[in-house]
Amino acid sequence: MELKNYQEDVILGLIDILLEDEPDNVNDQHFKYDVAAYTLNRIPPKYFMSERGFTRFADLYLADEDSPDSFINLVELSVVVNQAIETVKLRRSSNGSGADATDANSSLDPLYIHNFPHIIGKVRDARSRLPVEGAKITLLLDGAPADSVGAGWPNPYLTTRPGKGYFSFWPKHLLHAQERLEHTLRLVVEHDDYKPLTVERKISTTGGFERQEIIRSDSIISLDECLLTPTS
Repeated sequence: MELKNYQEDVILGLIDILLEDEPDNVNDQHFKYDVAAYTLNRIPPKYFMSERGFTRFADLYLADEDSPDSFINLVELSVVVNQAIETVKLRRSSNGSGADATDANSSLDPLYIHNFPHIIGKVRDARSRLPVEGAKITLLLDGAPADSVGAGWPNPYLTTRPGKGYFSFWPKHLLHAQERLEHTLRLVVEHDDYKPLTVERKISTTGGFERQEIIRSDSIISLDECLLTPTS
């Protein structure tokens, strides 16, 4: 067996998943390789020379579906890949500036940047406890659909079979004159075969002067399971 970086296959697979709703980009091999190169230069390589080595690394990502460590590993990698996708898009755009039109420095009054945490959860059948595929989860922030940090973080989110009922959101930062804010997060979970479910949670944010570009594990909100009751 030749020397191989296991991360290459993992990252290329994630790119295909995260770009599945963007046929032009997912079929653009140069775009995908640009994204892969950006990502692989920002994560540690994992080389192997034998099947035992491959299995050991695969266990990091393919462990039991209920293992929080396995899911967090994938979440953290997905964060880097999403950042790479947005960066490559900006580099390829006509203006190439990537500037935020609502930058805090554009106002004469001081505005604080309120960064929101990454939100993860899982939808299960209340009776069988199996993951629910095809559930639509909408995230409302203070009563309105939350804007996302980028195209890789859709809202609403639709659970899939490969995703095993998991969902995730990353709301876009908010500019506000107040340094500390209280927010209401509301999840609306819908599926044709189940009764609708609403989950609500209060959070607070403290404003700063820098946008959070990556997700830190200590700022992830892991919600309780969303248990859907069948309609029949």
